[in-house]
Amino acid sequence: IIHHDDATATRAAYERAYREGDTHALEYRVTAADGRELWLRDHVYAGRGDDDVDGIQRDHAQLRGVMIDITRHKEIEATLAEHSEHLEDLVEARTADLSALSAHLENVREQEKADLARELHDELGSILTALALDVSWLQKRVNHTEQPVADKLKAARGLIESAVKTTRGIMQDLRPTLLNDVGIAAAIRWQSEEFAKRNGIACSVELFDEQAKLDEMCSISLFRILQEALTNISRHAHASEVRVALRLSDGGVALEVLDNGVGIAADAAHKPMSHGLTGMRERVRRLGGRIVIAAQAGGGTRIEVVLPSAIVNPNKAPENEGGDPALSFTSLLIVSR
Repeated sequence: IIHHDDATATRAAYERAYREGDTHALEYRVTAADGRELWLRDHVYAGRGDDDVDGIQRDHAQLRGVMIDITRHKEIEATLAEHSEHLEDLVEARTADLSALSAHLENVREQEKADLARELHDELGSILTALALDVSWLQKRVNHTEQPVADKLKAARGLIESAVKTTRGIMQDLRPTLLNDVGIAAAIRWQSEEFAKRNGIACSVELFDEQAKLDEMCSISLFRILQEALTNISRHAHASEVRVALRLSDGGVALEVLDNGVGIAADAAHKPMSHGLTGMRERVRRLGGRIVIAAQAGGGTRIEVVLPSAIVNPNKAPENEGGDPALSFTSLLIVSR
């Protein structure tokens, strides 16, 4: 009565139980007398038995066991598997929706930052420039005998210059003009120098080409990831030295950041509240790249990001043997020691 699809395997399992002894659990289908297909679980034990045949005691092997009808159990398993597959499809669809929403929100946020930076430049910048010109005009016409007025105008001029500097810093943080005007290399140099000034940490920079440009989304993503990496270094690494390098590598662009800090904790890279690292992963995933965040042997941290990218440089495009010279891979390697 064993189902023909299970007959060979079941027979082999019984023979193995017979040879090896001990207890074996078998599952197979059988066909009932009414044609129904049932599932059985057979717990089999191979032992020895004594039979009296024609007055002669014979010692031989015996298979003993218990058969349990598990048909209902198998039906439930099949139903759960079907629902599980549907649930996986639903989760995948919802994940895709959330990723699309995240990408849209990120693009909107970057656009808002760019718009705000432009407004600060056009509106507040022009106001501060006009004030500076007016103060300069007044300074030239103040009688030297009116020293208190001259001192006030000098102080006002200093405040205006401070406001201009602060506004420029805010604009650069919102959307570095260098990123669009000159390219990723110049933006990286500026960000590294600003990091060194603010934190008092020595930061050396090596760039393969000051005029190198990448496509907009790749440039923004790399720049934001670099900002996050440097922020993490300033907050957690306790470093005294950082090295940043932007290089061509195998037809691509590699950005490397190293520091001599304490490194990342073993579980920090995957903590749910590690929003900065999560943001890095999401930026990379949206662009079809890959990211690795891992502690280095002997201490330190390694963050490696690889993004498919197009280099846009009218003066010099990297050679790509056997393909379009404008296509390359952008690699961001961040190592903390």
